[in-house]
Amino acid sequence: MADRRKTIDLSLAQAGQHEGGRAKVVGVTKESEIIEMNGFVMKRRKTSVAPPPPVPVGPQTNYLRTPYEPQETKCLSAGTSQRTPNVEEFELPPELYERLSQALHDLPENAAPVERLLALCGSVCDAKLDILRKAGDKEDAFVLETVFKSFLESLNSAAESGSIQFAVPPSSTALELGDEDLRVDLEARKAGLRNRLALLKKEEQEWHDLLAKVEDLDIGEVSPEAEDEDVAAVGDKYAPEELAALRALNRDVHRKITMQVDGVCILVGNIEDLIDRANATAQEVHVQHHKKRFENFPHVDSPKFLLRKIMAPEGLS
Repeated sequence: MADRRKTIDLSLAQAGQHEGGRAKVVGVTKESEIIEMNGFVMKRRKTSVAPPPPVPVGPQTNYLRTPYEPQETKCLSAGTSQRTPNVEEFELPPELYERLSQALHDLPENAAPVERLLALCGSVCDAKLDILRKAGDKEDAFVLETVFKSFLESLNSAAESGSIQFAVPPSSTALELGDEDLRVDLEARKAGLRNRLALLKKEEQEWHDLLAKVEDLDIGEVSPEAEDEDVAAVGDKYAPEELAALRALNRDVHRKITMQVDGVCILVGNIEDLIDRANATAQEVHVQHHKKRFENFPHVDSPKFLLRKIMAPEGLS
């Protein structure tokens, strides 16, 4: 069973480097062989059948690139294979390997890179879910289905928003020069920098709009001293006589208002004194009225009489 398990390295390769969807051995290492199928390059363990002579191919280009994680060039030769840092090795069960091979064969050739990527991820997810359902792991299948769905939605959103950059296939001139990977990396980085520049410009515009709103709110918040200085500057420049008359009128109005305020304060103070005297007189009249009303009851305020009545056998009745 262990011999049937295959270790593969997946990398999105340049479209058009396949022959009818059949697997083609392009390189051999000490413990594995490198095959190409439908534009994808993978590595698997050697089989008992002797592999055909290795066919040297040109440098491969990974389609999936991000502007912030540059990848190294991956070269395949007759006896050596260099790994890129972003390629992860993992082992697949035989059933999942067959489904993955079929999915690679059925990928649309003329579709956009994002559609090819989503189709491949969806095929792998469906294959894994089918294996779990056949094994009876319904709970694991349900959890994995939820995770796969969230992953595919996030991947689709990232591709639509431009967070994932897909490299453009190199031109014939670049292939002749042998620097297609450098050109692809350069274009990917340029695209990433353009996206970041657009985001920064948008943020800058938002800050400018916010500052403009704050300045509009601060227009009317000018101190009286500043207003007087502005009026003085304008008056001194254009009409000194009108400014002197305005200052005299201002002083006159201020003096009259001050006198009125002082008069109102005196009136309020007199009213407060009158109210205090009225309260004192009312309190005195109330005390005299109470005393006059109960003067015919000598024991009304006597504690001794009250205790004696309480201790009596008949009580207060």
